[in-house]
Amino acid sequence: MAMEEVVVTHNFKDLDRYIRGLPIKMKDRIGKFWELTTKFMQREIVRGFQQERDPDGNVWAPHSMLTTYARKHGRKSKRSPKILRDDGILVKSNIAVQMSPTELKIENTLPYAAPMQFGVNKIIGRTQAWWMVFNLFGFDPKAPWKFATTFGLGKPSGGDSMFKVAMKKGKKTVMSRMKVRRGLSWVGWRQATGLAMALIGKSLVIPPRIFLGFSKYTSDKIADIWTKWFVVIAEED
Repeated sequence: MAMEEVVVTHNFKDLDRYIRGLPIKMKDRIGKFWELTTKFMQREIVRGFQQERDPDGNVWAPHSMLTTYARKHGRKSKRSPKILRDDGILVKSNIAVQMSPTELKIENTLPYAAPMQFGVNKIIGRTQAWWMVFNLFGFDPKAPWKFATTFGLGKPSGGDSMFKVAMKKGKKTVMSRMKVRRGLSWVGWRQATGLAMALIGKSLVIPPRIFLGFSKYTSDKIADIWTKWFVVIAEED
């Protein structure tokens, strides 16, 4: 998975014509226009995350079944179930900056921003497979017996885990607990390894969910900001 930053730029060609015709003292104050513009774009990006839509208003693809499971049982189970907002970092790390008198750039330098923006279609390798076992399926190497409860051998009649069932049957001594846990730990590691091996070679597909970009609406609004700013400074002078 290529880890690249996401950069989107927009050139306001008509703006250059206006700027060239401005008096020098008005050109010096154009920074206020860019300040208003960048704040507007920041608000639009946040709104897109809240509505789970791209800049053109298209709804993002929903979570896959695996992601839905991971949000309930994986290491990110306590994070937000919202799309692209599991920890809130992605939405907060988008930066809008002025590049030139007529160009605006929006960027996100998080390593996973590009896969989220453009999507992924790749074959799962060994490293990726184990990452998925740990982070999506929730395997904890410090408590491998819990994985045996979740996959295959757990949830006997009544819904209790294998460990709880063993304790209910009278194996309540410290030694008995250790033996049961040790046995289930072996099962947990075997199941985790089997799952990782099964994932290797499979296709990993993440649909694109565009969160950075310019639309006709944002371009028109920026033009409106420009018009109002031009009128205000013209009246002041």
